[in-house]
Amino acid sequence: MKSRDHVDMSNYVTNGEWSFVGTRIVRNEVRYPIGPAVYPDVTVYVTMRRRILYYMLNITLPAVSFVLRREILRRVSVDYLTHYAQHNSAGI
Repeated sequence: MKSRDHVDMSNYVTNGEWSFVGTRIVRNEVRYPIGPAVYPDVTVYVTMRRRILYYMLNITLPAVSFVLRREILRRVSVDYLTHYAQHNSAGI
């Protein structure tokens, strides 16, 4: 088995939402009180950072515009119904 101190990133595909920051590999050895055996494990940490502009443009902005559109449509329909009711009650 090959021993490495780095993560092979040759298959990494760049992403619009996330940027790659780095990796870290930690080798641990655990000994349990039931015997002398050593149990190794390897933990790989991958650090990614969310690109804020992507998040703002593709998630936050559409949600805000959806809420604003609903509010505008509600106000327009209330204004129209109020205007229609005033004119119909006056006999116009």
